[in-house]
This record gives sequence, structure tokens and C-alpha cells, in this order.
Amino acid sequence: MAELILNGKDLQTIEQLHQYVKEQLDFPDYDDTNMDSLFNCLTEYVTVPLTIKWLHFNESLNRLGQRANFVAGRMRDAAKSVDGLEFQVE
Repeated sequence: MAELILNGKDLQTIEQLHQYVKEQLDFPDYDDTNMDSLFNCLTEYVTVPLTIKWLHFNESLNRLGQRANFVAGRMRDAAKSVDGLEFQVE
């Protein structure tokens, strides 16, 4: 199973988070200010099985504020919509 690790210790900005996800999952360019765009990419372009693990999430919350919760929420929603896509927060 493929795995994407998001390390909260390394994520300094929301733009960096989106860029990292785009590059790692080979997404087309999308409007990273629109959480629906992230959801659409996660449900249309990922190759499953895939697990997305967000490590040190609390550090992301400290740096990114509620935007980290919004991104995590859209990732959770996508995982519920796509068989073989898992999302974990640690």
C-alpha cells in the first residue's frame, strides 16, 4: 500500500502543505484556497490503495491554525468517499 506522510514539524505554511500534496500525488494545479478543489483531486486523481498520515498534527495546528483542521476535514471526507483511501492523524 502506498503511503503519503505529512510531517507537521516540516509544514510551515498552508501553501507549502498544498504544494507538497500536489507534488507527491501528481495532482494537476488546483486552487489551493478552495478546499473543494483539494477534495476533488483526492477523489478523482489518487491511485488506491493509499494511506495519508499526518504526523505531528498539533504542530500543524500551531502553525497553520484552523486551516489545518479544514484540510484534515477534506482529507477525511475524501477517505470516506473513496474505497482504498485512508486518512490518519497522529
